[in-house]
Amino acid sequence: MLAGEKYMDAMEVILTRRSIRKYIDKSLDENIIKKLINASVSAPSSGNQQPWHFVVIDDQNIFDENTPVSSKRKNA
Repeated sequence: MLAGEKYMDAMEVILTRRSIRKYIDKSLDENIIKKLINASVSAPSSGNQQPWHFVVIDDQNIFDENTPVSSKRKNA
């Protein structure tokens, strides 16, 4: 654990998880993105297949070009 970081126990994470549908227009630090991806590849997978594929898009134009029309609706 790095200094200043807090980790939740498993039950707290499960019981407090929520879907996020409103986002703020703020970039994440590249190191945070790398930590999140590293944590994600640790998730279990069926038969330990580890079928992970991650794409990080940090350009709004590229994001807009690749977002389905249904996802662009407000309050979707």
